[in-house]
Amino acid sequence: MRISIKGFGSDIYLPDPDGSADQGPTPLQEITLQDFKDGRNRRWGTSNPERFDIPFWNAMVKGSYAPYTARRVFLDGVSEADMAKKGRWDGEDSVSTDAGVTDEDDSVSTDAEIAEEDDNEVTQEDEKPKPLKFIHVEYGMDVKGEGIILGDDCDFWSNPIWCHSREFEARVDLPDGTVVEIGGEHEDCSDPDFMVYNDVIVFHPESDGQMKLESGKFDIYGYPQDVFPKTDGHTATFLPSRNEIVIAGNMSAPKEDQDSAENGATPIYILEVGTWKITRKETSGDGPAIIWCHKAELQGNTLRMTPKDQSAGWSFGETKRSVRKVGKIETIKVEDDESWELNLDTLVWTHQKSEWQTVPKKKQKKSRGRRAI
Repeated sequence: MRISIKGFGSDIYLPDPDGSADQGPTPLQEITLQDFKDGRNRRWGTSNPERFDIPFWNAMVKGSYAPYTARRVFLDGVSEADMAKKGRWDGEDSVSTDAGVTDEDDSVSTDAEIAEEDDNEVTQEDEKPKPLKFIHVEYGMDVKGEGIILGDDCDFWSNPIWCHSREFEARVDLPDGTVVEIGGEHEDCSDPDFMVYNDVIVFHPESDGQMKLESGKFDIYGYPQDVFPKTDGHTATFLPSRNEIVIAGNMSAPKEDQDSAENGATPIYILEVGTWKITRKETSGDGPAIIWCHKAELQGNTLRMTPKDQSAGWSFGETKRSVRKVGKIETIKVEDDESWELNLDTLVWTHQKSEWQTVPKKKQKKSRGRRAI
């Protein structure tokens, strides 16, 4: 028996804190400290796509664990049951430095044992958050109004841990019950485990149509950075007639996409269902440029993009977009009645401007000054 907590996009399974039921091993208890060391970091795909079968990643998906939990278990010797009893699943309690091995999980090592590993291995000292660059960040801009590349998460923290506990990913439910989750981020740049992802996780249903993370019926696909960049705040829309998913928008758009945002150019990415290959498509017309936290819906052969519903609960507020004008990136608020439509055959955008944007400005009359006598 485990407690099921409805999480962001999936259920999170935690041990029963009273320990009364025979629960069996948790996903993290099924792997070793070496698995943690081997799999804690992000990896870029070397092909389009590359399927990853990494024990630590698989465990993190099965349990939808936050990186904090993995750090506590493998580097601090704290069991999941103890964390559940304390109600400390959100990273509020401080990491101790004298925790030992727990009886129920032989994969946990003390800090002293970790220190004896090879110098290239992860140690408790390595795990201390190390900010590499201090910068006040507003998404898409820095304080000077210059464009920055938010996707470069390692410029903020040195050692983020890979996880499946994410926000701002895009989810698509396919007709056969398959669920596809694309990209997303963990926390924001103030968190030592902040990371923006460029992977695709495909979840396969059970014979009864139900989705069970702990069964391990999922595939994780990675991509080279130049094929599919780190992406969050995007939308993913299934095209039934083509058996494809169109990915549009990116809160952490890379420099090459930012540079192409002159006059509203908006790149999109096509994900082929089944092969899971991703192809970048260039578009033309009056597009939204780099947009994020928006809505997208399929209308015939047209992809229509509008601002998000303010009641949807996004933590970063209103829909915005960034456009490069005269060599400078500007962040612009998207108006409530503003929309864009992409013809999926011609890949040409049309822009339905906000009503106030179409109202002509009144000419101001110049007042006559008195002549000096």
